[in-house]
Amino acid sequence: MVHATYDTFLENHRNQLESSGIPLYFWPTLFQKIIKQTFDAGNIFSLLQIDYEDQEHGKYDPVWQLQIKLEEGIKHTDPHHIYLIDHAWTFRIEHAKNQLLQIESLRERMATIMGIDSEMNKNELCQKILDEMWKYTNSYSIGNAENIEERLPVWYIMDEVGSAIQYSDKPNFHEQERIVYSLPWKEMSFLNVDFNHLEQGADYFLSGHIKESLPILENFKEAFPKKNRYKVYTEYDIIKEHLTDNRFEVTEDEDEADILWYTKHFKNFKELSEIPQKFKKTTKDT
Repeated sequence: MVHATYDTFLENHRNQLESSGIPLYFWPTLFQKIIKQTFDAGNIFSLLQIDYEDQEHGKYDPVWQLQIKLEEGIKHTDPHHIYLIDHAWTFRIEHAKNQLLQIESLRERMATIMGIDSEMNKNELCQKILDEMWKYTNSYSIGNAENIEERLPVWYIMDEVGSAIQYSDKPNFHEQERIVYSLPWKEMSFLNVDFNHLEQGADYFLSGHIKESLPILENFKEAFPKKNRYKVYTEYDIIKEHLTDNRFEVTEDEDEADILWYTKHFKNFKELSEIPQKFKKTTKDT
């Protein structure tokens, strides 16, 4: 991108910019910041750590908040007010714990972002970060990947600025994550705005949750029949290649499978439990 021209930038990213709703007047600034790797949000915003003193604070209460430090405020039509937010940590689920254990600077940074006391021992700190990180994670998938494993979600945690942005039903900032960076920009002016943080309850964070159906327990009163060999349907190439135990046989037919091993999150357990005379299990990769 260093040698790219603005026309090339538009040729490659116009669809992303338009579908993301980024106003046209921000595009030249965005182009310049990307090719120059300009992360200048710190010139405009201050990071403030929230002091709850001796008060108990809830699971979803923020640790940090952003405050604009320009006395004149921010005008939403100013084309300079779009910023790059870097991704502080990008990881696959299966590698997350080892990365935390092996990289001290990563542990320290994640502890700071999440407001965790880093004085505890390494193993305890890693586990605490793993427990807390889901409040900060986002993900993307590589749509043109060649196999299912590569299409599994790539998880990331934004840098200190991005992680301090709180979500609201009435947002005064937009944050777009369809390009390489997260991009916050203004849709209204920050002039004489009350910066007090509006705390969100658990209902807000669970609003997008899709409920799972429960299995019909009456269908499980009898013990599942034991088999000498169970048929396994899996979407993982690595399972197909390495599941060599004689107690299992890989099949490409879901209907005849005893065990279903999906990459997607399975939710319809009621329907699954209605299939008679079948011993089936599901697992998911999160």
